Amino acid sequence: MTTTTTIQITITTTPAALVTEFTSPPKYTTIPLLAPTPTQIRLKVLYTGLHRLVRSRASGKHYSVKTTPHVPGVDGIGLDPTTNRRVYFLCIAAPTGSFAEYVNVEREDVFPIPHSAADNDDDKEEEEEEEDNNGATIAAIMNPAMSSWLALTTRVQAPPLTTLQQQQQQQQQQQQQLDSGGRGGEGGGFKVLILGATGTSGLAAVQVCKALGASFIIGAGRNVHALESAKSLGMHEAITLPPSPDSPSPPPPQSPSPSSPSLYHRAANVDIVLDYIWGPPSSAALSSILSHRNTIPSQQPLQWIEIGSLGGAEMSLPGAALRSANVRFAGCGPGSWSAAEMRREMGRCVDAVVNGGFGMVGGQKVRVEGLADVERVWGEEDGRRVVFRP
Repeated sequence: MTTTTTIQITITTTPAALVTEFTSPPKYTTIPLLAPTPTQIRLKVLYTGLHRLVRSRASGKHYSVKTTPHVPGVDGIGLDPTTNRRVYFLCIAAPTGSFAEYVNVEREDVFPIPHSAADNDDDKEEEEEEEDNNGATIAAIMNPAMSSWLALTTRVQAPPLTTLQQQQQQQQQQQQQLDSGGRGGEGGGFKVLILGATGTSGLAAVQVCKALGASFIIGAGRNVHALESAKSLGMHEAITLPPSPDSPSPPPPQSPSPSSPSLYHRAANVDIVLDYIWGPPSSAALSSILSHRNTIPSQQPLQWIEIGSLGGAEMSLPGAALRSANVRFAGCGPGSWSAAEMRREMGRCVDAVVNGGFGMVGGQKVRVEGLADVERVWGEEDGRRVVFRP
């Protein structure tokens, strides 16, 4: 008689990246892994993105991390052992970050990844390869997309997520307007200006605004090629910003000054500004917009949401700007929205990214690296979005 014995192995440690000094890159090492609490689930990490937020936290420059040791990473694609299905997870408030082979996260911070229409059940090998590519792309784009999604759903009054059918109908109506000689897109939805529309977060914001029902999207940025790519995503108009003062390249002929009143005249009637730049460029944008806003009812609200600060940590705000127009300023980041708000919206955001076909555009590519190479990769920036695979 043969007896089969099942041996259950309890994992008490995990390979991970660890920051011990904010002035040095993380090192690949092994850390203790506690047993998950009743409210947690242990996930095997498949992909995790090296986002700007991750770098900021790991250098001690972000307000959400103040001490070391620190395991970097705020989100990722993981494998749920109870269902053997891929999930998207958040770990901003978890004991450890996502730069590890295994991580314990709250069950409330785990969101199923829906099957995309491109999945092919007839060819398992092809499907698994596509899931690998999709997993890396989702890991790269979810955090950038989340910034504008939460801005529009928790920091301003935004329309609910439209269905894909409604989006298609909306696109057909906008195309009919364009075919008839109109500008298109100025229907009943909100009108938005994206400051910094050429980076990963800005290009994702174009797709988010479209998914949430924006009727008119204007993007501002310096990268002309990325602005053209943004138009293919649903952006209606582009504002090409002049080079920064410290840029080695001279400004193009007849390039407007950043403080030129005419630069933002097309954005005078927007309802919302999603600001990834801040600093002096945003101060100039505000002055330009308000100088042209006298052509519309003064009571029309302008909601300005600060998400990033690529142009500077501080912005000059004249008191007259607050008195002369119905302007409201707010920020979007951990602390400005609650954990309950974030969890309420993340399932919808994941669904929109997967089923809405969000992707990397404008020449952007995903670069997949092994987590063991984190120290080498940390200081390298070649324009590609880095995703680690533990």
